[in-house]
Amino acid sequence: MGVASVIYRRPLIALAILCLWPVARLTSVLAAAPDAAPPSPADTAKPSPTPIRNEDAILRKLIELQLQVTTLKGEVAQLRRALGELGMGPAAADAAAKPTGVHIALNATDPVLGNPDAPVAIVEFSDFQCPYCGRFQQETFSELKKAYIDTGRVRYISRQFPLPMHPLARDAAIAAHCAAKQQAYWKMRDGLFSQQPRLGPELYKELSATLQLDGTAFTGCLTDPGTAGEVDADMALGQSLGVRGTPSFFVGRVAKGQIVDAQNIRGAKPFPMFARAIEPLLQ
Repeated sequence: MGVASVIYRRPLIALAILCLWPVARLTSVLAAAPDAAPPSPADTAKPSPTPIRNEDAILRKLIELQLQVTTLKGEVAQLRRALGELGMGPAAADAAAKPTGVHIALNATDPVLGNPDAPVAIVEFSDFQCPYCGRFQQETFSELKKAYIDTGRVRYISRQFPLPMHPLARDAAIAAHCAAKQQAYWKMRDGLFSQQPRLGPELYKELSATLQLDGTAFTGCLTDPGTAGEVDADMALGQSLGVRGTPSFFVGRVAKGQIVDAQNIRGAKPFPMFARAIEPLLQ
């Protein structure tokens, strides 16, 4: 079975095998190397070439193993690239879409795109510095919006989940929340994702002016501990739901002010995967 086949069938198992194989191979090489026999009384009087021959054999085996490890590194890199192409971040490579059985309470202050009374809802946990989140925004979100959000069948709710490995993500999330206080969340969200490489104070100021926000109020909001607390609350909710990486989505039917029996979709998955989760809920 080739590397590509293993990737698509069992990506994590493949990764574990590839990572552990060198250890097993080294053990087998050392075990197979000829051992030096204890010297006999007759041998003690003269040097024996056997240890040298044994050392040469082990050295040849180790050189062979080094070449195999170099090849293996290339295969691991190929595996990682393939996982990336599938839209799987480091924490999202083990799941696609699965029922979670969780219920998520809806908050009146959540940024909602689309019909607020739509029967199906998607809750997004995202990170503005995450490249997979940027890919989802570019490749999937527009299709999702056109097919389900703009038609009034799905409401889309955005939550923040800035990962510790992304030092600019938290401040970007705060800027988005500040824009939300002036009814400009979704335009700010679009601007932050479309200019991901420029994340930072200058971009937030520039977008604030472009969106014609109240600059004084926006600047004050950026340093308001209450706004940071809102981002922390999003993080806490995501963690309670088992979110480990971004983007992560929960898709479910809305009943009595909450999303029920949500399915979790992890990673920057293509539009058809969302459609397969949404369509049964609309029946």
